[in-house]
Amino acid sequence: MLQKAIEIARSHQVLTIADEVLTGFGRTGTFFATDTISLSPDLMCLSKGLSGGFMPLGVTLCTKEIFDTFLSQDRKTTFFHGHSYTGNPISCAAGVASLAIFDSEPVFDRIEKIKNVHTERMPVLAKEHQSFCRIIGTMAAMEPHSSEGYLSSRSLEIGKKCLVEGLLLRPLGDTIYFLPPYSTTPDDLHRAYDILTQVLKKSN
Repeated sequence: MLQKAIEIARSHQVLTIADEVLTGFGRTGTFFATDTISLSPDLMCLSKGLSGGFMPLGVTLCTKEIFDTFLSQDRKTTFFHGHSYTGNPISCAAGVASLAIFDSEPVFDRIEKIKNVHTERMPVLAKEHQSFCRIIGTMAAMEPHSSEGYLSSRSLEIGKKCLVEGLLLRPLGDTIYFLPPYSTTPDDLHRAYDILTQVLKKSN
């Protein structure tokens, strides 16, 4: 679907922007989510995984054609922009260190192990609770068919009960999801699923 959307946009000379703030840097099992298609977006927004989440850092990438449009000695063509912390050296140092880990450690092996646990546990849990689930890379989520969306307080209630047992989940409407750091071991993730399983059983 993403490939087709970009094809349609290109046929009408419309620029495409990929928001890879969450999905970038391995979250979907590939370095970027758009690596799964043959076409590249015209612009890409990056953050979060760029610095490993340790420091705030964001980057907007663009094609050379777009870059050259604003590259001129004539200030009339300048794309004036800037932020108080643009180019913050501490954040940039964190970004460089975070990216170096991809070269020095088996990051994608860890991502695959996380995905394997999700594939083993999430569908079973979702089936037990008549829920719809989805898994991609290190992300796994489930929600009931009778979804009330973001206004639901279900995940907030479940999250509070999980926290008592030592598991921190982010509330998101009635969606229950896992987004573990890449340092998470299979044992860690199995324990998380065990806690969630017990909490859901008691909540029914």
